[in-house]
Amino acid sequence: MDFSPPTGKPRRTDKRQQNVPRELRRPARLLPECVNCGDPLAGPDAVARGPDTAWHLQCWKCYEFCAGQLELITDHPGGAPIMIYRCRRCGTRRSCRPGWNTRCHVCLDERSNGPVVTDAGYALVSGRGGDPELRRPALTPPTGEQIRRAVEASSLRVLADVLRAAQRPDWGVLAADVHGLPWTGTRTSAVSHGTWGQHKTCGTIARLDSGPIGCPGCGPEPGSETTVSCTEPDAGQADG
Repeated sequence: MDFSPPTGKPRRTDKRQQNVPRELRRPARLLPECVNCGDPLAGPDAVARGPDTAWHLQCWKCYEFCAGQLELITDHPGGAPIMIYRCRRCGTRRSCRPGWNTRCHVCLDERSNGPVVTDAGYALVSGRGGDPELRRPALTPPTGEQIRRAVEASSLRVLADVLRAAQRPDWGVLAADVHGLPWTGTRTSAVSHGTWGQHKTCGTIARLDSGPIGCPGCGPEPGSETTVSCTEPDAGQADG
């Protein structure tokens, strides 16, 4: 048996990963991880897992850290199967199905330094993605604070676009649920707990879907189609 060393050029150590700041490095093994801080939720180094929050996995420490971020302002409004929360910091609102957990669309926290957040923020500040107004050449790697601020600013713009698109005559938009926020700064899926509104005429609370709008309380206007729903939203239903 030949035990002579292999011929050819020796394998070089990849220096590219070492030149990336620690807070921006992708983990070598992609195990389930907390969307907020990036701690592993499986494997030998796994930390305690908390309740899934806003459609994403989260560790227990991050769950506890942001537990008081939102205040419940409306519980089953008008009998509708939805709860509406308001962020204590920025004042934005988010809808959430009863029994589920959510958090602010916009606000991150000091533990928000996992790969999902840092990848999104680095792309925003370095000009590879996100809102064009947020892009600028990055001469030096962005700090954690710059990353969080960039993602928050992008999330705020995305939320504003969703609320603007939901506006209908005679309806006031109460709250929405945008998949992917606040960690990615963009909408990553149409799956949602829905955008909800209140009919200005009768006060009915209903989910606002795309297309012509009729009030389930007042009934559809002649020649129109009723496309708002007061039924419980399916957990996997896409928000139109």
